[in-house]
Amino acid sequence: ELKTPLTAIAAAAEIMRDERLGEMKNERYRNYAADIHESATHALDVITALLSDGARTTSVPVARLIALDLNAIVERTVSSVQALAQSCGLNLTFESNGARPHVVANPTALRQILLNLLTNAIKFTPRGGDVRVATGHVGDGRVFLVVSDTGRGMKGTRSASYKASAAELQPPWAHSTGIGLPLVERLVRDMGAEFEIESAAEGGTAALIIFGDFTRRFE
Repeated sequence: ELKTPLTAIAAAAEIMRDERLGEMKNERYRNYAADIHESATHALDVITALLSDGARTTSVPVARLIALDLNAIVERTVSSVQALAQSCGLNLTFESNGARPHVVANPTALRQILLNLLTNAIKFTPRGGDVRVATGHVGDGRVFLVVSDTGRGMKGTRSASYKASAAELQPPWAHSTGIGLPLVERLVRDMGAEFEIESAAEGGTAALIIFGDFTRRFE
């Protein structure tokens, strides 16, 4: 029942994005159509994955690991939440410093990870603040992805695994953390990557993901 309307939304957005019925002169409208298509397609991928897994889990299966252009996925995902950030009075930016890193990952899981981290950052950053996404390489050839914000921070300082210190990292102004960050931790781990959160009261939060050396995955 969910797949039918989502398929229709994705198809309509694709028609508008590609201007198949005529030119759409406003570039912002074209971008919105692309964002709607991206979001609807992602939702369909998640539903399909859950159904194929017997619909018994809240996670996204990550068995399909493929070589991906990390920046391409980050750019599309950031674009899809840009309107939300603007409506909250936030400055959302993506920086890659000219790097074009590739990773071995599941595209649906990677988009879900980004969406969870970005929506958390937007939710807990006061109006006028900044949310920043950055990608690049660390010294040993591995690839990093970081989502940081200038929000109020979380209890605790640093953890190699969110799951290992959920109580310490729980936002003090929230009744619960929900499934967002635990889901991110699980998806990152299932892809063989590392996940770390660094946060300080009134000092913002940074969520860091380190992917293995791309070239070594194919040796």
